[in-house]
Amino acid sequence: MTTFRFTLKNTAKSNGEKSIIILFIKDRKNTSLSLRHSCTDQQWSAETERVKKNHPDYEKLNKFIDLYLFDFLPNLKFQFSILIWVCFSRLCE
Repeated sequence: MTTFRFTLKNTAKSNGEKSIIILFIKDRKNTSLSLRHSCTDQQWSAETERVKKNHPDYEKLNKFIDLYLFDFLPNLKFQFSILIWVCFSRLCE
């Protein structure tokens, strides 16, 4: 089973901000995908995996994270399931 979480990249940009990434974990191996937004460590809540209210665009960024969580990821899982089914059905022909 693949799990995921939102977090900050380990390395900071020149302005001190870190990229917000989604970390995918499967069989103790991980890969990350940048959301192309960034914030500082003080503006990020690791517990809630969201941007804190002290960030000027916290509402926009949190809605963007929710969009990934509730729209993009379920569709990605569904599309991946279809791809597996198509590949398996071709093998069985």
